[in-house]
Amino acid sequence: MTEPKAAGYIRVSSKEQVDGESLSTQRQSIKNYCKANGYKLVKIYADEGISGGTVKERHSLLQCLYDGQDGKFDTLVIHRLSRFGRNARELLNNHNELQTGGISLRSISEGIDFGNKYGKAMLGMFAVMAELERDIIREQMLENRIARGQKGIPTAGQLPFGRTFNRKTNEWELDTEKARLLQWAADEYLKGGSLRDISETLRNGHKLPLGYHYLITVLSQRCGDTWTVTFQDQAPIVYQIPRILDDHTIQRVRERLEHNRIECRKDVRKYVLTGFIRCEACGKSLSGQTQINKYGTQFKYYNHPGGKHEKCKAFNSVPLKPIETAVFETIFENIMDAPAFEKAIQESLPDEQMIESLKSEIKDGEKGLKRINKELDRLVDAVLSGVLEKDTIKSKEQSLLQTRKRITEDLEQKRDQLNSMPDLDKIKLDSQIIRRKLLEEYSGSGRLRDMSFDDKKNLLHFLFDGKDQHGTPYGIYVAKKDKGPGAKIDYFIYGRLLTGLRTLKGDDINYQGWDEDGNDNSGNTGSGPGTQSAPKTKCSYNGKRVYNTNCQACLHNHDLHSCSQSRGKRREKPSGRVIS
Repeated sequence: MTEPKAAGYIRVSSKEQVDGESLSTQRQSIKNYCKANGYKLVKIYADEGISGGTVKERHSLLQCLYDGQDGKFDTLVIHRLSRFGRNARELLNNHNELQTGGISLRSISEGIDFGNKYGKAMLGMFAVMAELERDIIREQMLENRIARGQKGIPTAGQLPFGRTFNRKTNEWELDTEKARLLQWAADEYLKGGSLRDISETLRNGHKLPLGYHYLITVLSQRCGDTWTVTFQDQAPIVYQIPRILDDHTIQRVRERLEHNRIECRKDVRKYVLTGFIRCEACGKSLSGQTQINKYGTQFKYYNHPGGKHEKCKAFNSVPLKPIETAVFETIFENIMDAPAFEKAIQESLPDEQMIESLKSEIKDGEKGLKRINKELDRLVDAVLSGVLEKDTIKSKEQSLLQTRKRITEDLEQKRDQLNSMPDLDKIKLDSQIIRRKLLEEYSGSGRLRDMSFDDKKNLLHFLFDGKDQHGTPYGIYVAKKDKGPGAKIDYFIYGRLLTGLRTLKGDDINYQGWDEDGNDNSGNTGSGPGTQSAPKTKCSYNGKRVYNTNCQACLHNHDLHSCSQSRGKRREKPSGRVIS
């Protein structure tokens, strides 16, 4: 009968043990065990003078595992479990390596045969202990990362694009070339460029890892002066980093992304008002549509959302060409009027005192946040030095975390409020640039005919991107008064700089056919079945410029009269100024 082959493994962790009896004791114990149990001892692997360390540092153990998988022995004998693995997790991993090669493990001191039911039960206990060890290590690593993060040192995730952290000086630094390219990308996008094309240029022309989706994230979330890192069940850590884009530009990028996400369609180039024209009653966007009759004649409309589940039945559609002409002619008329334009710019700018007050509150909040973080750092130091009792530390930590959470939420709210306000200098500059461009390029009678689709779209984006402070989208809100070819259409222009109401009837973009008694003097009350008569109320907008300011104006169905209800009434802004 062939004797089963066995190998031994021994380890000592210091030179003194090598020279002493520990190494020889382990070696003799393994020899005696193999002789008593009928094993042929083929080799004893020894890591002499090596601490537990990692398995990679224990070369003899690695060689032992490799030889076992190669079938050079059937059983591995050890003097004590602690010699084979420094903890339950390592012991379990090493045993799994032996099992892969069909090798059994015997521990002399503990008297464990891992091949029988008791040994397998012991392995189960090791597995539980290994999981516990992993959880403890993971928790300790997380605590260390959070503690470093609270000191302003980045410890998690990819650094924000275009910034580096100098660990010698513990300061953030800006990659000026990457910052320049991101500023170019934002500018191109706001001029109407395609983000996919911009991404291709950055990737292929400048070798930057900015794919389409990542570029969206960077431009909309990673170009400000803060970087927030969150840990599970922990308050977020906010880093102050070098800025790449100003808040106004970031807000415009976000507004353009939101507009394109909701309104972008394959056929959008047919309908320039898509995404800007809305129903005055329900606020939903109208969609462009082209119908062709049997003679090949095209009829283009902006259709109201329909279907059996649509609750708003204000109207079905408005004709495309008349409403587009009315909107752009109205915009041009008021932009060409220099005094009205200058006045509108001044009145539409946000309250400087309010802006300065918000900036001051944000600055105070940031100081408070830094103070809280310093107190948390001191608390961490107190934990490490054992100065405070555990219950005291926990109570103070909870109080500080709650305060920091409250300050952080308040800061986010105030920053959002400040970011929603247009930059004073920026809006003045943008307004003058766009007016000058319009005057230079489209000042003749054929200005609308000469204007390209992209020019019109960029103008609309400038005037109507985004929402007011109440969440109401800017845009052109329409209400159709009658049916048939002669139907009157109220169009309420609600933009960043202009707000006002006009009526479109046929080719008349500023219909004023109302007598002193509020009757329609045009002689045309519509035609066809179901034609409705004009409302018997007087129009208070006759002869008035539509270019009025919207510093705090908004179109809310719950607190402002609808277009039809506004006839014969004065519509007041929350600020008290009158849009007439």
